[in-house]
Amino acid sequence: EKNLEKFKHRVNQYLDKEEKKRRREEEERQVEADLEKKAEKRLNDWYEKHRVQSENSAKIIWDWYQEFIASDNFREITEPLKKTRAKEISISKVIHCKVPDSWNGERDWSRKQLLAIDMSEGERKLFVHNYVKYGKSHEITNANDLLEHVFPPVLIAIAKTITDETIWDIIDIISDQTE
Repeated sequence: EKNLEKFKHRVNQYLDKEEKKRRREEEERQVEADLEKKAEKRLNDWYEKHRVQSENSAKIIWDWYQEFIASDNFREITEPLKKTRAKEISISKVIHCKVPDSWNGERDWSRKQLLAIDMSEGERKLFVHNYVKYGKSHEITNANDLLEHVFPPVLIAIAKTITDETIWDIIDIISDQTE
């Protein structure tokens, strides 16, 4: 009987310890969730601050793309490439900038996204590729798609290369490596 009481006491100690552990883990999850909400709000505020510039940049990029694929320059560039393994014309920019962090400060941020014009027969579609492992590609059919799928600093930086006519410095050819 005495041993049973000792065992029950150990069980209660174990249950108390587990309850404390559960509460501590819940508090930690709540702190983490609060930090994530705070970081998301700061990032959304930051995006909102850059919204107008991003919208203008998306329009600049979309207009440039529409003009470029209809131009003689596009045909002059792509015709000889059709005889090669060239698959896409890429427009990319590595962006280094400051973005809000969850601690009321800013952190260095780096992102590379690639805009690509498909050179397949008859195709001139524009895509955005994310430079991450298993990154997704999205077809861009208008300036709003650019706003949805391209990070604002990337939009702003690429638009700047169009307006200052240095875009040719960030354009390259992507080959089909499967052949």
